[in-house]
Amino acid sequence: MIRDILRIVGAACLLASGILYFTSNSEQVADTDVQQMQQKIDKLQNELTKAKEELAIAQTVSSAEESPAVEPAPIVKAVLTIASGAKSTSVAEDLQQASIIQDATAFNDFLISNQLEGKIQIGEHNVDSSMDFQAIATVITTAKE
Repeated sequence: MIRDILRIVGAACLLASGILYFTSNSEQVADTDVQQMQQKIDKLQNELTKAKEELAIAQTVSSAEESPAVEPAPIVKAVLTIASGAKSTSVAEDLQQASIIQDATAFNDFLISNQLEGKIQIGEHNVDSSMDFQAIATVITTAKE
């Protein structure tokens, strides 16, 4: 009986030492893997920092090469007088001559495509060059009170 107990205790010791041996090795392997991964992460972070610095330099150089402080065109204001029987083409040409729009044909095409060429109201209309086609069309097609 004592012999059986000693055998069991011996087998348990061998089993326990085997478990300890393999678990301690796997922890060492895991520690090695963690250290290698940490080194890779550090290397990648350094590369990222360098890339960000180079990008910042490139953006600085790029913005310096662009035209320095382009001033926006001044806003031209005008009072457009539309007489009775005026056609959309003449109104568009008057707007172009007053430097409110760049292309009279494009504005006239806009009026035609939106079926506004026949809705132009006679009278004086305040317009300026900051207005888009829609805003100008709204102003010239709205009846004055």
